[in-house]
Amino acid sequence: MAVKKTAKKAAKKTAKKSVKRATKKTAKKVASKTAASKAAALMGPDPVNQNQTPINANPFLLSEALLDLDKDPGVYNQRTEEFLTAKRNKRKNKPTQFSTMSEVRKDMLPLREFTLQWLIGSYGIPHATILDIVGPEGIGKTSLIFYIIGGAIMSGSPVYYQETEAKPMKKERVLRMLSNDPNRAVQMLKRIHVEKIYSLRASREYLKDWVDVQRNDIGIPLHIPLVVAIDTWSKLMGDQMARGFYDMGDNLSEANKKKHKDIGEGNKLDHAAFAQAWCTELPYWLEKNNVIILLAEHQNDKKLDFGASKAPAIAADVSEKFNKNKRGGRAFNQNTALQFIITRAGIAKFPDKTKSGTLVNCRVDKNSYGTGNRELKFELRTEHRYDTDDFLEDAFIFHDILGKLLLEHKMFGLTCTRNAYTSEELGVYGVSASELHKTFHSNHEAVRLAGKVLGIDGYFDLIDQIRETKENKEELIRQEAERAAASAKAAAEADKVAAALEKEENTPPPPPPDEVPSEPKSSPPDTIQQLELVEDIPGYSKDVKSKLTEDNG
Repeated sequence: MAVKKTAKKAAKKTAKKSVKRATKKTAKKVASKTAASKAAALMGPDPVNQNQTPINANPFLLSEALLDLDKDPGVYNQRTEEFLTAKRNKRKNKPTQFSTMSEVRKDMLPLREFTLQWLIGSYGIPHATILDIVGPEGIGKTSLIFYIIGGAIMSGSPVYYQETEAKPMKKERVLRMLSNDPNRAVQMLKRIHVEKIYSLRASREYLKDWVDVQRNDIGIPLHIPLVVAIDTWSKLMGDQMARGFYDMGDNLSEANKKKHKDIGEGNKLDHAAFAQAWCTELPYWLEKNNVIILLAEHQNDKKLDFGASKAPAIAADVSEKFNKNKRGGRAFNQNTALQFIITRAGIAKFPDKTKSGTLVNCRVDKNSYGTGNRELKFELRTEHRYDTDDFLEDAFIFHDILGKLLLEHKMFGLTCTRNAYTSEELGVYGVSASELHKTFHSNHEAVRLAGKVLGIDGYFDLIDQIRETKENKEELIRQEAERAAASAKAAAEADKVAAALEKEENTPPPPPPDEVPSEPKSSPPDTIQQLELVEDIPGYSKDVKSKLTEDNG
């Protein structure tokens, strides 16, 4: 009996454990499905297949579903496998292949401003790359990062922002960078995951954790790029200095107390050594997880000699444009796909001569995917006069540079007289640079054409160019053949006419015809005979006869 009771108890325990395990598995499946559906709802429809901008559509199309929390746009599971397979195929060693425009745009994070697209020579920032922004303090590095983040959120990308200086930007300023629509900007701000980070190692580990959660736990598809911003990399503490801050008091072991370095005592090469080690694994990790990193770095004051034995007399503003010296060494210089150096170019003013902001010069020092050494001057506006309840004025003013760019390349028949722009093709007559900028960006066909003329990747399609060149050559050959055939036909007609004329000249004249005797002319009948004939005609009266007699009288 005791054995039977023991067996029954063991069976009950086993059954209970089996039920618990099954319940846990079911709960995990439900949780994973719920997480995937939430991610899909947050991310909106597939940006590549539904919101990806085709060549003849709006190149600045926004993902409205991303901003609507109550809208369920569907899940990505059906398309995820296809994109993952495509990514894996791209990574295999294959001969060089040409891409169509849709494929080029699919692998870019779009930029909202056309002049920025011209600056880097492409429709957007390539996936799995690093954008490095170097500049002095207070020049707008953070503002430019949030402006790029705004475009990323509109495209459906999750964003992770690491703040390292303990001086976060004002909320009103951030909203202005994200969107002109205040309500939309508030919703976009909620999509940014923000953390305060103070050490190099914490920055790397937290970054990896966030990416892992997005890809594996939330289920963000691989074809959607994850955007990470580190602002600023230069202010992160190295291991030796950070150890004293993270392991204080009782938590600091005796061994670590000996290793701890106070302010100014740490190794000055901490940043360089850490960056160098991290950069060896970073390219593979970025490609594997499809991550774009935006770095803000402080520019070090250093005179440049440009290779001369003695520093030449170079203006400070020119020297700053080429100064990419920063804390952290050159490790990121080698890994970045794009590197901007931004410097002050003057003071911006309203028409009434009051200060409106700062003029900023942005120079592309490195561009792995396009033309380098291009410069763009724009205004970072800090005083805003044109805000309304449903409109936030732009923080970056690109109006003037767009007008100059279109004038320089003689597009759309644009003319400018006393800062007033006129273009019949764009439908503007005597408008300001601001109105021209707005009209141009709303005319999607004009944007597409300008991008193609300027050779911007994403508008300019190599396949189309080859095809057009081939078609043009075939058309020229056809026209030349038609011209040759027409010339041959004309020559044949001319030969025919010449032969006919020659034949006519050589033919002797025909002999004169024999003379035929002319018949004698008959004399007119006399009057009496006429009267007799008239009298014999039936129906003629005597009055007619008498009348004829009188006339002949």
